[in-house]
Amino acid sequence: MLYFAVILISMLVIYGYTIPISIFTGFITLKEALIGPMFVNAYVLIVLGLVTLFLRVFIPNKSWDAEQKFFRVQEKEISFYEKIKIKKWKDKVPEMGSTGGFPKKNILSLSVEYLAKFLRETCIAENLHILSIIFSFTVLFFISAKGLIYAVPVLIVNMVLHILPCFIQRYVRFKMIRVYNYQLLKQNN
Repeated sequence: MLYFAVILISMLVIYGYTIPISIFTGFITLKEALIGPMFVNAYVLIVLGLVTLFLRVFIPNKSWDAEQKFFRVQEKEISFYEKIKIKKWKDKVPEMGSTGGFPKKNILSLSVEYLAKFLRETCIAENLHILSIIFSFTVLFFISAKGLIYAVPVLIVNMVLHILPCFIQRYVRFKMIRVYNYQLLKQNN
């Protein structure tokens, strides 16, 4: 709900300045001022869907190892997350893992198998958000230079809405690796 509100407010702000610019300056057509922001948002959603499909269907599970260098989280990074008070706002960011078949809002088990899958899902989600940011910028190939007036704000909002979940995935993964290693040690003894 929060994300929907952010998108709705950003769209109202974008319309609030693109429509008057269109009417009073003619910099962009009224049609472009009305349809352009919706096109960019639709494009961003389609990119998100395609990236999700690609990661889920074409990338093997063994690629999502939380111990790989790319996915490893350092203490310095955790201190950054704590400085931005991630504990206070992380639960307000929607968790959409259930759309991919694995909700990460709550830990449902402490079994090693479940925790391994949970860690793998945080890696997938992190990549999903990073790739969605990157590929959403390809919309710039399909709009006019004047369209930057509405596309850039949409892309910036999209970027923020994807960066926050990346932070959360990494923060949670750091904590979960400790739980996983403890449970693995316990299971092997």
